[in-house]
Amino acid sequence: MEEKNKHDEMFKHLVLQFHSAALIQLGLVKNPQTEKLEKNLNQAHYFIDMLARLQEKTAGNLSKEDSDILTQSATNLKMSYVQQSQSAPSEPEVEKEEEKQESADSGSRGKAKSKKQKR
Repeated sequence: MEEKNKHDEMFKHLVLQFHSAALIQLGLVKNPQTEKLEKNLNQAHYFIDMLARLQEKTAGNLSKEDSDILTQSATNLKMSYVQQSQSAPSEPEVEKEEEKQESADSGSRGKAKSKKQKR
């Protein structure tokens, strides 16, 4: 019986990992490594698809509790994905911010060079 509980907890943890990763990629939770909200809808879609595939492969083999957790997680993430995809572009937001910063930096360096050349 203890082995079954261990496997149930491991399954719940797996679902939670995919769920958390999707929330981070949806830009709804801060990335724990960067402490920033980052949106990458392609990656979010990947994690949601992983949960959907897990649902397909485990259909009929889960306890009601595990099945409900998986279904609820997948359903909530799908709704969040739709909301986020309607409100934002699909490119990773971090990359866009880095590009803006790089162009701002290069623009200010270009201005500094032209000032030096004028002197």
